[in-house]
Amino acid sequence: DWDGHNSRNHPMFGACAKHLVTTFAGICLNGPGPVRISPALVPGLNRLKCEVRETRGRVRVAYAREGETLRFSLYSDREAEFIRNGERIRFTGSLEI
Repeated sequence: DWDGHNSRNHPMFGACAKHLVTTFAGICLNGPGPVRISPALVPGLNRLKCEVRETRGRVRVAYAREGETLRFSLYSDREAEFIRNGERIRFTGSLEI
């Protein structure tokens, strides 16, 4: 008996969360290879924080836009690749840009 008050674990809610993680945060867990991080920068979205935990560890993406300045704070327990403006940066652990 679902009346909307007891559960939020339904595909309609999961699809929204997946879109936020894969599009806005740009986190792509590519199987055994490196995590690919390529956030979509949307006008009007000036701050974002997202963390995914999986069996191989955590991946965290955060960014903040202040005027013309855009700062990224990234973290991955396993090898990751940050892609921005065609440039690819590989890292493990923390990356501040």
